[in-house]
Amino acid sequence: MLRFIHCADLHIDSAFAKLSPARRKEKREQLFESFNRMIDLIRRENLPVCLIAGDLFDTPNPSPSAIEVVRSGFACADGCHFFITPGNHDPYIPGGVYAQTDFGANVTVFTEQTLQKITLDEENADIYGFAFTQKSMETPPALVPDETDSDRMRILIAHADLSGKDSAYCPLTEKDILEAGFDYTALGHLHNKAGIRQIGPAYYGYAGCLCGRDFGELGEKGAFLCELTKQAGVSSMQHTFVPLAPVQYVETAVDITGCASDGAAADRVLQAFAGSAFPLGGEVRLVLTGETPPDYVPGSALAALLRIEGTFEIIDRTRPLYQLEALKEEPGLRGEFVRLLLPLLQEGDSEEKKQAELALRFGLQAMNGGDLHEI
Repeated sequence: MLRFIHCADLHIDSAFAKLSPARRKEKREQLFESFNRMIDLIRRENLPVCLIAGDLFDTPNPSPSAIEVVRSGFACADGCHFFITPGNHDPYIPGGVYAQTDFGANVTVFTEQTLQKITLDEENADIYGFAFTQKSMETPPALVPDETDSDRMRILIAHADLSGKDSAYCPLTEKDILEAGFDYTALGHLHNKAGIRQIGPAYYGYAGCLCGRDFGELGEKGAFLCELTKQAGVSSMQHTFVPLAPVQYVETAVDITGCASDGAAADRVLQAFAGSAFPLGGEVRLVLTGETPPDYVPGSALAALLRIEGTFEIIDRTRPLYQLEALKEEPGLRGEFVRLLLPLLQEGDSEEKKQAELALRFGLQAMNGGDLHEI
């Protein structure tokens, strides 16, 4: 049996260029913390192998502080053998971090686009991997492992894209994995974990990223803790997903139809989560849906009323509640304005409807003598 951890896409030293300096520092430290949590797990479980399936760093030339965090972590877990396959964000290039840095005797970095093999005799296993040597890899390497004892475990680490053959990031298919004959293929590149699956006798899986960085990376993030066994040429896999991120991005939708104030909207949101956990901290995106009076637009007071700490983002997808059938029969400017927009509101595509709804809300507010700054 081989016990190991499979992680990928740590993206340490991400720039977070759009954030304020304080938030940038906070997000960088969250990536460091997720990595250190993984190191603690490795030490606690006394794991002999860690597979890092690409994009350990967000750049081939990370900062000295980021390199030191990683070096120190590897050194603290010196009983574990770390295998790193450079990905499209941190390719193995002359002058890059992997060519310039000695990460320690317990760290193996794959350096070529062709398949390389490391033998672990004590574990009765062979670890195969390859490296991105530039930012793209339109043609994957030949995945042909050596012929070995049928009970010897063969594991491939691959930063690769199973989502389509047209990918510029090492496109593979399930058929490729099946035909290659590895007992387990540890994949990286896709940031949302896809679970560990089996095709024929072969297992494969995406661990997802170790820590979410934005609302494109929702939910729990972490790594797979795996046990691989092989007897009489047949492999079997047991695995557990271990959350390791210090914070997670959460998106939730609530219908606030009929609410005419932030107070009413806050009550509706809290009612929607009565008896279940509402995220009171971290990175929360609240998507508001439904129909509301045209003069009410959810405001910044909503976050305070919900007692949410941390990053909080409101996405307003509500629609103004108008009596359009009555309005279109009115004589004069308001009726003509509604009649002009009605075809787009009823038959337009999603973008046309969105623009028509905004035009309707602003136009009627102006015609009614309202303050446009309140919208």
